[in-house]
Parts: sequence; structure tokens; C-alpha cells
Amino acid sequence: MRLFFAVLLTMLSLFYFLPFAIAFRRANSGAIFALNLFLGWSLIGWVVALVWAMKDVSRSFNQTMFDHYRQNRTLKIL
Repeated sequence: MRLFFAVLLTMLSLFYFLPFAIAFRRANSGAIFALNLFLGWSLIGWVVALVWAMKDVSRSFNQTMFDHYRQNRTLKIL
């Protein structure tokens, strides 16, 4: 029974810090961790941290695609 509760507590802790795990190697990981730690207990704080962690991925991908487009367009003009 103790093992069950230990495993359950571990799994819930990992799920609780899921937004931080997603944003671990990004620029705002410290802020996302703080938001998740202090406001993650409320569902709204956890969802905001998760959305923020996921938003960085799409923004960096879009920026990469824009840079690629800009470089290729410049090469065609020259």
C-alpha cells in the first residue's frame, strides 16, 4: 500500500510539473516554473503555464520559417 501511494504521488508530481518539463530548454523556463509552482494548484494557473510552454514552440517554429523564407527570397533576388 505504501508503494502504491509513493508511485501515485510521484506520478501526480510529474503531471503537475508537465508545463515546466515541456519548456525546460526554452528561454522562459524559469518563469514558467515559478508560475507552475505558485499558481499551478489552481487549474487556471496550470493551464496558463501549459499554454505558455506550448506557445514558445510555435513561435520559434514560425520565426524559423520566416527566416528561411527571407533568406531564400534574398538569394533569388541577387
